[in-house]
Amino acid sequence: MNRDEVNKLTKSQTGVVIIQLEKGQHMPKPQMDLTKELVYNIDAAHPKIEVQNGGLVTTLAETEFPFIGNVGLSVIRVKLEPNAIRAPSHLVNPAIQLIYIARGGGKIEIVGLNGKSVLDTQVKAGHLIVVPQFFAVAVIAGEEGMDSYSILTNKE
Repeated sequence: MNRDEVNKLTKSQTGVVIIQLEKGQHMPKPQMDLTKELVYNIDAAHPKIEVQNGGLVTTLAETEFPFIGNVGLSVIRVKLEPNAIRAPSHLVNPAIQLIYIARGGGKIEIVGLNGKSVLDTQVKAGHLIVVPQFFAVAVIAGEEGMDSYSILTNKE
């Protein structure tokens, strides 16, 4: 698409976030050299921790994916087998953690700085949980297991 076609397409849309291509219009091909800098397949990465019949934890930081460090983030992927438990943990670095449940479900408990539970709830695919700085999180997978992705506001 050239600049005029892009302008025509965007101005013809009534929606703000989602647009629809007309018949015969095609999305431009991605620039593969740029794509390699912006896309990382964390599912294919070697896990940092792997427990037979328990699950795995894969971390993604600046050393594996420089772009994510440039924007000050890191990612943790946790895949728990059915009824597996991820031991309570907290981040040593000051960071807010967003946990997205991608598959399955289970229970999450978050404990505050005073040691009191601030959240103890069932979660399922599609849920997004915010964990404040220095709070501890424990996760128990349900009968289907649970896959989650955490985005941390710290690049380590």
